Amino acid sequence: MYAKNRIFSSLMLLASIVFLIGTASAYTITPLNEPYSVEFVGDLSDSSRMINLTDSGESVNSDDISGFNFTYTYNASGGDEASMQHLSEGYWYADITPDTSEGGTINYTLQETSGTGDEFHNTENLQFGNYSVELLSDTSTNLPPGDTVNVRVNVTDEWNDEPEEGATVNIYFTNGTETHEIQELGNQDGSEYYNSQINVPDVYDASYLMHVNVTNKGDSILNSEASFTLPVETNPVMSGEIEELESSGTCNDSSFFTECEREAEISTSYNVTGDTPNSVNLTLNLWNRSNSSWQNFTVKEMEQNNDIYQSDLTLPDLNTTAFGEDVQLVYNATGTEKDAVTKRNITVRTYDINFGASSTAQQGGEYNLEVAFGKYFSSRPLDPSRIYANITVKNSTENLSEFKLEDMDYQDGVFQRDVEIGSDWEEDTYTVEVEAEDVYGSKKTDSDNFFVEEVNRTFNISGEIDDTVRTGKNYSYNFTVENLQESELELDAEYSDELEGVTWVNGSDNLSVPADSEINVTALFNMTEVVERSGDITLTDGSYNNSVDVDLSIPECDYRNATICVETLGNLNATTNETGEIEREFKVHYLAPENDSTQLDLSSSGNISSLISFNPATVEMNSSNNQQFTNLNYTVSGSGYFVGTIQVENAEIPVELDSDAESREVQFSVTSTLDLGTITSDDSVTEEVEIENTGSALINSVSFESDQMTVEADSVELDPGESRNVELSISEVSSTGSIRVTAESSDDQAVEVVEIMGEAMTDYSEQASTLRGRIEGLQPQVSDDEYQNILNTAYQNVSEIENLYQAGEYEEAGRVYEATKAEVNQVESRVNSGNQGSSTPASNESSMLPIIAGVIFVLLIIGFIAYTSIIPEKGDPLYRVLGR
Repeated sequence: MYAKNRIFSSLMLLASIVFLIGTASAYTITPLNEPYSVEFVGDLSDSSRMINLTDSGESVNSDDISGFNFTYTYNASGGDEASMQHLSEGYWYADITPDTSEGGTINYTLQETSGTGDEFHNTENLQFGNYSVELLSDTSTNLPPGDTVNVRVNVTDEWNDEPEEGATVNIYFTNGTETHEIQELGNQDGSEYYNSQINVPDVYDASYLMHVNVTNKGDSILNSEASFTLPVETNPVMSGEIEELESSGTCNDSSFFTECEREAEISTSYNVTGDTPNSVNLTLNLWNRSNSSWQNFTVKEMEQNNDIYQSDLTLPDLNTTAFGEDVQLVYNATGTEKDAVTKRNITVRTYDINFGASSTAQQGGEYNLEVAFGKYFSSRPLDPSRIYANITVKNSTENLSEFKLEDMDYQDGVFQRDVEIGSDWEEDTYTVEVEAEDVYGSKKTDSDNFFVEEVNRTFNISGEIDDTVRTGKNYSYNFTVENLQESELELDAEYSDELEGVTWVNGSDNLSVPADSEINVTALFNMTEVVERSGDITLTDGSYNNSVDVDLSIPECDYRNATICVETLGNLNATTNETGEIEREFKVHYLAPENDSTQLDLSSSGNISSLISFNPATVEMNSSNNQQFTNLNYTVSGSGYFVGTIQVENAEIPVELDSDAESREVQFSVTSTLDLGTITSDDSVTEEVEIENTGSALINSVSFESDQMTVEADSVELDPGESRNVELSISEVSSTGSIRVTAESSDDQAVEVVEIMGEAMTDYSEQASTLRGRIEGLQPQVSDDEYQNILNTAYQNVSEIENLYQAGEYEEAGRVYEATKAEVNQVESRVNSGNQGSSTPASNESSMLPIIAGVIFVLLIIGFIAYTSIIPEKGDPLYRVLGR
């Protein structure tokens, strides 16, 4: 049966030879003449030479010459080889810069690389003109179809190295099959250069050579001409325009604004025309004061809706110490070799100062000053911790009262303070001046005026009531009232809203003050609930009134729940780039009725809880021990963002820790894949992988192992940030799979995987050796001549299998092995069954053998002649039929 297959293969050999003889390629390289390749080139002037490549008269393009290198060599005796560039259907070009000192020979070569080494070539000799041509305009190689572009060239006479002003300069575009409009460049601006606007072919996505030809018929010098050539493409010009820019109440206009406040939320859209971009990004730039340049702050990819791209953006809480008050929006539409960029600047306004006090005050009374610091356009109040200010009350000649913002009361975004007006202050206009500075150093000054009126005083009040309430009980305080009249004075007491119902003066609401004397007055406050109470106790005789300031505060509670008040003493959150301990402190106040007590247990929740500890964690609190300082400790071991809650009895305090601290864990990267190609189990190959230590721990060993192959390599040490190339010796490959790479430090390890690609082939050499042993064992047991012949043929095939395998013909070795093994299996089955009956060929097969032998002889003669002309190489379609 195997012999019949060999006869069939011989017949296929003849048919394949005939086919190959009839289909051999005949490539032709033809350099083109004018107008496609201009006759005269300029010395040191960029030029492109166009050729036509055909195969048996048919145009040849890039996809048609896979397996070939198409190159040119300028100055063939000593020049460098470069690739030909495809222009259009069957037309190619070479980019050169002719140099008279280098000669004028171009050699075009099409070299077959996949087996036969066939070569097709042609040579072109250049003619040098007497001019050199230089393109001066910044003309892109990507031109707008149907539009115009400016072209400006300099023509120099090589004989005297002077600009040539009397030449005719023409420009045109060609692609090998047609030439578009020839246009003349003149001296449009009266200079020594040639310049004009030229028309671009109205064809989209096309490739051309743009030729600039120079001639001077009136020049007596021989060859007074030259050329310049530039490869170009026609593509639409991309352009963009801001379609929408809007904000709601946080900028100086609702749309297309020029000023905004910090953290203003804006929405914008961008219209892109002319071409479809690959992406559109919106970038926010800040002006860096230190190096006087724009610095990228954030980049957002805009979402597409038809040709409109949309995005939302929040302006930053701008640090005006480091950055200018102007920010820049940059819209960037990016396409293939083109883009559109639009920029728009916006001024960020930091904050504003607003006054809310009354416009008048009375001598000897108080002026209720109110100041608010708000965002610039929305007037939303600033966090009081972000602003510092000095306040001065003055007249035209002197400062009468000075205090800081921290000396004022703060509530609901407003700073308030009662400024005492002296009884000797003249009736006049007075000024309140505020000099403010925010946390970033942005300074502002503003002022407001008020008028002081004269008043007829009948009594004075001395003293004020200012205390901190910590326990629920009754509190009493004294102040003095002096009668300025020569008769007894009857005074009525009135209370501001927060004091109404919980305050009594001398047990009632009226007083009698003898003439020209003063009395002590007791004010009683029923503070069974610990809450802040502030206001005025106002005494009046019907025509004049005066007041006592009352400020009964409680400890500063950043968080409060019922009787537990927590004062954070600053920011409990933490940001760090180092491992170790971070300590924060807070203060717990117990604001309960006088005889109450509680055991305070501190706890935490969230992913931050594993980092938190308290000291103390438990404490007994009562009216005598109603304050407790507590340490909050974070233990930082690596990077991450951690959040959670501290529970102080019923009060819940959110906390967060943002850590960039480098972890001591092992982290590394390794080449992700290796392609072994075709490999057998008895092969050994050396491959190289790159390992990079991307963590902060020293990697002191790296090991490699695999379930599908044997891997050997030297171990390496890697410092943080270091990368090394490691050679792997790979053998005994049973199949493709993966290699596990384990990197270890002194106290940690990590594993990455290298995927192994390729084709693992069976070792048919070893299989053939086993098959030979089976044949040798069967031969003494076989008495039948036919089976003995089969075994003899099989024995010969074993050697052929080994030869094929050693030559790398793995698939052919496998095919012969499987066929031979099947015949040996058949003989072995007969021997084992004891049936070795003879078998004779059919009569028609016997009668055909002489005829077949004759045919084979003739075919072999023909095949030998053809085969020596066309020798198939590995990789050819019929190689496996003809290669043996």
